[in-house]
Amino acid sequence: MFYFIVGVLGAVMLTTSAIYFIQKKDIVEGVKEMYIVRYSTSDVNLNAIGGLSFSIKANKTDRETAWRIYTQLKTRVASVKFNPSYDSVVLVNKSLYEAFKLIREEVSNIPLNRVRTKKDDAIVDFYMNILNEGIRPYLSKWHLPISSWVESNKEKNSGKSITEIEKTFPKYEDLIKDIESMNGRLEKITVELLKIVKS
Repeated sequence: MFYFIVGVLGAVMLTTSAIYFIQKKDIVEGVKEMYIVRYSTSDVNLNAIGGLSFSIKANKTDRETAWRIYTQLKTRVASVKFNPSYDSVVLVNKSLYEAFKLIREEVSNIPLNRVRTKKDDAIVDFYMNILNEGIRPYLSKWHLPISSWVESNKEKNSGKSITEIEKTFPKYEDLIKDIESMNGRLEKITVELLKIVKS
């Protein structure tokens, strides 16, 4: 009888504990996240634009962020090799600007506890490198000039497509060279992002 009572009490205590922790899901999730951030990491060496390199300890959150940025870059018009025969520069610039905003938002959503040490800061530095060295220089140089040119020439070229109007831009050849360089940078960036995803 004694062992039966002890067994029943043990089962009740286990059930009560389980119910308590189910109700305290936030505590469990907090402990789980702390473990992921601090212990479930992989060392990753990243090559960035401008010859820079970063060494990071990637965790689950980093992999998820890198995957979202990777899919944004790989599926956008701005990341595909530009074909002057039918691709629109204005459309590419719009796509690139949207990608810039989305990446910036991803960086701002990185948890603060993820950037407390120098090693942790490297992941943010890598993403800032994508924005400030990979995308911003091209957009700053060409986004407004080509958009303004197309807008100001639409009326007198009403029978032409946007792509045809773009080709009348005085610095069109230079612009295309910069688009191709930017495409190459983005392709290299996606390779580095996959390193984080697969770490």
